[in-house]
Amino acid sequence: MSEPKKQWVLMGHDTFGRHDYVVGTFATREEAEAALREKEAQHEKTQDVSLRDELWVEERHR
Repeated sequence: MSEPKKQWVLMGHDTFGRHDYVVGTFATREEAEAALREKEAQHEKTQDVSLRDELWVEERHR
Protein backbone atom coordinates (compact mmCIF):
# COMPACT_ATOMS: atom_id res chain seq x y z
CA MET A 1 0.00 0.00 0.00
CA SER A 2 1.38 3.39 -0.91
CA GLU A 3 1.74 6.18 1.61
CA PRO A 4 -0.77 9.03 1.19
CA LYS A 5 0.62 12.15 -0.46
CA LYS A 6 1.14 15.14 1.77
CA GLN A 7 0.13 18.64 0.97
CA TRP A 8 0.77 21.78 2.94
CA VAL A 9 -2.04 24.27 3.43
CA LEU A 10 -1.50 27.89 4.40
CA MET A 11 -4.42 28.88 6.60
CA GLY A 12 -5.52 32.24 7.90
CA HIS A 13 -7.84 33.52 10.59
CA ASP A 14 -9.62 36.81 9.97
CA THR A 15 -9.53 38.43 13.41
CA PHE A 16 -12.09 41.06 12.41
CA GLY A 17 -14.56 38.71 10.66
CA ARG A 18 -13.74 35.84 13.06
CA HIS A 19 -13.46 33.08 10.49
CA ASP A 20 -10.76 30.78 9.12
CA TYR A 21 -9.85 30.66 5.42
CA VAL A 22 -7.48 28.85 3.08
CA VAL A 23 -4.76 31.05 1.58
CA GLY A 24 -3.25 28.33 -0.62
CA THR A 25 -2.14 24.72 -0.97
CA PHE A 26 1.49 23.77 -1.62
CA ALA A 27 3.49 20.65 -2.47
CA THR A 28 6.19 21.34 0.13
CA ARG A 29 6.39 22.86 3.58
CA GLU A 30 9.11 25.23 2.34
CA GLU A 31 6.78 26.66 -0.32
CA ALA A 32 4.00 27.10 2.23
CA GLU A 33 6.31 28.83 4.70
CA ALA A 34 7.63 31.15 1.99
CA ALA A 35 4.04 32.08 1.10
CA LEU A 36 3.32 32.62 4.81
CA ARG A 37 6.23 35.08 5.13
CA GLU A 38 5.10 36.90 1.98
CA LYS A 39 1.52 37.16 3.21
CA GLU A 40 2.66 38.35 6.66
CA ALA A 41 4.71 41.11 5.04
CA GLN A 42 1.66 42.11 3.00
CA HIS A 43 -0.52 42.18 6.13
CA GLU A 44 2.02 44.39 7.94
CA LYS A 45 1.49 47.01 5.25
CA THR A 46 -2.32 46.79 5.06
CA GLN A 47 -3.68 45.69 8.46
CA ASP A 48 -3.53 47.28 11.89
CA VAL A 49 -1.59 45.20 14.38
CA SER A 50 -4.61 44.68 16.67
CA LEU A 51 -6.72 43.26 13.82
CA ARG A 52 -3.99 41.57 11.77
CA ASP A 53 -4.95 38.16 10.39
CA GLU A 54 -3.23 35.16 11.95
CA LEU A 55 -1.50 32.68 9.60
CA TRP A 56 -0.25 29.11 10.01
CA VAL A 57 0.73 26.06 7.96
CA GLU A 58 -1.06 22.70 8.26
CA GLU A 59 0.00 19.33 6.93
CA ARG A 60 -2.77 17.37 5.26
CA HIS A 61 -2.94 14.02 3.54
CA ARG A 62 -4.83 13.47 0.33
